Amino acid sequence: MSSFTVDTTAPYVSAFIFSDTELKTGDNAVVYLVFSEVVANFSSADDITVDNGNLAAMTSNNNITWQGIFTPTAIRKIGPTSFTLDTSYTDTAGNTGTAATICELYD
Repeated sequence: MSSFTVDTTAPYVSAFIFSDTELKTGDNAVVYLVFSEVVANFSSADDITVDNGNLAAMTSNNNITWQGIFTPTAIRKIGPTSFTLDTSYTDTAGNTGTAATICELYD
């Protein structure tokens, strides 16, 4: 008798970390994106929208933890900068990833 397991669990973001959350004009920060499991079809250029700056192409050596450099285009005194993750990535079983949004304030 054989048994098998079917993976139906969607990947999700377990951590969205910034090396600096109080950016000044001319600063940048390393952004770390940690998924719950190995992801496929992830591209920061296609999957992440940033409303107040530029995020360089994120890279990974294990397809779980990704990192890239964020440079704000302008520092706002009021209101957050949002990073929104789309659902176009999957895990290796083909389960569609979940969306996520994180907002960070900058001085």
